Amino acid sequence: MARRSTPVIPCRGGSERPWPSGGRSGAGRRKESRRWRMRAWPGCWIRRCAMRCRTSGCRRRGIAMPRRGSSAIPSRTAIRRGISSRSKPGRCSDGEANWNGKRPRRERTGRNDGDVSRRLYTIREPAMAEQTVYIGTYTEKLPFVDGKAAGIYAYRLDADSGELHHLSTTVGPRNPSYLAIDPQRRFLYSVQETEVGDDPRVHAFAVAGDGLRPLNSQPAHGGLPCHIAVDATGRCVVSANYETGSVAAYPIGEDGALAAAAAVVQHQGAGSDHPRQVGPHAHGVVLNAANDRLLVPDLGLDQVLAYRFDPVGSLAPADPPHLKVHTGAGPRHFIFDPRQEYGFVLGEMDATITVCAYRDGMLNPVQRISTLPADSTADPSCAEIAMSADGRFVYASNRGHDSIARFAFAAGALTALGHTSTQGRIPRDFAIDSTGDFLIVGNQDSDTVVSFRIDRETGDLQPTGHVASVPNPVCILPVQF
Repeated sequence: MARRSTPVIPCRGGSERPWPSGGRSGAGRRKESRRWRMRAWPGCWIRRCAMRCRTSGCRRRGIAMPRRGSSAIPSRTAIRRGISSRSKPGRCSDGEANWNGKRPRRERTGRNDGDVSRRLYTIREPAMAEQTVYIGTYTEKLPFVDGKAAGIYAYRLDADSGELHHLSTTVGPRNPSYLAIDPQRRFLYSVQETEVGDDPRVHAFAVAGDGLRPLNSQPAHGGLPCHIAVDATGRCVVSANYETGSVAAYPIGEDGALAAAAAVVQHQGAGSDHPRQVGPHAHGVVLNAANDRLLVPDLGLDQVLAYRFDPVGSLAPADPPHLKVHTGAGPRHFIFDPRQEYGFVLGEMDATITVCAYRDGMLNPVQRISTLPADSTADPSCAEIAMSADGRFVYASNRGHDSIARFAFAAGALTALGHTSTQGRIPRDFAIDSTGDFLIVGNQDSDTVVSFRIDRETGDLQPTGHVASVPNPVCILPVQF
């Protein structure tokens, strides 16, 4: 019996393997189909979806095979169309589970070399899923801000346009001015930035759909907690208290809730005779990639203090215990480059970035550069610093000048590239999204969140034209789920 032209099964791995055409029915067809499946399927896509389909063992090949009648075996009509007619969201029929419960798009790619033309399709993966951007705010008045927000806001970032769409608002925590998420993206933590005597705390939340579900909170062990981080194991939260100049570490339970503080360290001393430097003011907490060092920039001491860290929550002074930066710098935040060969100290009070070589746990300053233009008359007041994922560009926000300073980084040195207006007042915080395509700025006093598109070749920032209205946005946390 002459064999008819044979349809082709599309494989995401690139290989194509024909189905037997057969033409018979009954036992003969089943026998042929069984022999063919045992011969052909090992090189095709069943190996990829064996864990998701109902399968039985194949003794000859030692792999999982679909049961007769399983939805893993497409119908002949479906094969000609390039995808199973039995497809259902979340089920395997085309070699992999349907992404996000949606039917994948098919794309015609060519024809075969035989006498009879056949359609060949590949499965094209959709673009990266949209991200959730959590925004921390001030809900109450403090000496330096007129807080009027409702809580923690969640927005969806459009991966194509950079537009932000409101998802939810978590009401309850007071002044949730800084946020952090655990590595598994299951739990979110925030500070409650209130003064000593007004119940400063640290809060834990579970991520629940588009919103957040409160878990518990613990005392901050200091006034005006302003920065928070989760360690790489997801087992410990550390926070910095600006008013009292202290640092606290909290173990995390299996359910994401915070245990009582395992360690509280109080900084001592003074930096200069400036009113903001007569005592310690811890302003940030950063863990290294090895997860064994905690670095704490202290604005009041002109130091970056270093601690030996353990995920159980223990903190002990490292050797050396701190880096002394130039007088009057007012260290606010600190970041590493992607290779952890350099560190960058953002000086809030004099609008500078100090570049430090990082070797064997030691920071050695090698460069200092201003974040303001030479002709600027604005009072220096830096707020945030960030680096592109490829390590080529550094960005810093200037309050008062209301700009993002752009720098190129190469061979251990920064080169100024220029400044981009934040299109608002007092850019307290900004962040680069996980794709590296967008930089999102929170303008505290103009109540706006503005997105910019990043030119990956030049580091330039171009406004997307999208602005979201958010009261007192002071923390921007993009999360890719």
